[in-house]
Amino acid sequence: MNSFAEANLQEAAQAYAVANTPLFLIRRLQEDPVVQEIATSFTGEQILAEQHNSLAHAPDSLLDYARPYVYLVALSKQQDSRHLRAVETAGTESWRWFPYMKEVLLETYSPLSTTSVLGEVARLSPSYSTLTRTDAPLIVVGD
Repeated sequence: MNSFAEANLQEAAQAYAVANTPLFLIRRLQEDPVVQEIATSFTGEQILAEQHNSLAHAPDSLLDYARPYVYLVALSKQQDSRHLRAVETAGTESWRWFPYMKEVLLETYSPLSTTSVLGEVARLSPSYSTLTRTDAPLIVVGD
């Protein structure tokens, strides 16, 4: 993903439309692969700036309502929480769950790292060349 305009936020907008609690919305957005892609494709500064832009005008559509929440959750998926902590909640009256969701995401923040293991499966199989020494007794069953 090279720009925020490329992000298909339809699933996020649909999640917002059916959300009956902020925790439900957080969970759905955390599961959305587009949110994860935003978190990995852009820096915290870029996401924070885009979020600021999305909060700068009154929402006109379902996407306008969902977009700031998407960026908030994307910031919570970054390696460093400083950008999530830097999110301003003033002026978010049109997004009533915004301050609460920020607090929940900060309270539950856990730095994540993703590593692809595709192609590495063969190396994950047990190696019998590495043995662990133990003083435990050896029990032989049968003859």
